[in-house]
Amino acid sequence: MTQPALERFWNRLERMPLLGVHCRYVREHFRQLFRFVLVGGAIAGFNLLTFYAFREIMGLSDRMSVNGMYAAAVIVHFFGHRRITFEAHSGAIGGQGRRYVLMLIWNYLLYQLLVGVAPALGVSAYLAVVLSGFLTVVSNFLMMNHFIFRRHASARKPGPL
Repeated sequence: MTQPALERFWNRLERMPLLGVHCRYVREHFRQLFRFVLVGGAIAGFNLLTFYAFREIMGLSDRMSVNGMYAAAVIVHFFGHRRITFEAHSGAIGGQGRRYVLMLIWNYLLYQLLVGVAPALGVSAYLAVVLSGFLTVVSNFLMMNHFIFRRHASARKPGPL
């Protein structure tokens, strides 16, 4: 009984002018978004842990800690999303890797910018790392889904909603 009500509510959202396009996108990519959140959450925890280790245990500067954190997460991030989130492990890894590097550059610059301006704004470097992570989430999903691990429309699996 709750499923039809939820379905009606979701359909009503999809007909709304500005919200509808986003709701349709979520419905179409629900499984990928769910896996993206799980893999990304694990990587975010890994990032904070490695940032802490480099900064507090090894005594590196904030910028160098971001460098170490970023380098440690790249391999886990690429293969985790390639295999789990986008199920694109049968695609050509060379092309995916080159496109992935462009996304890494964007993410790296964003992290460095925010961690770099944090002291001037009186903000913790940890908060800057967390904020950078949130800002890259949306752009990462869109870039990985439509650019890095793109597939033909016939190969995509529909979402459950």
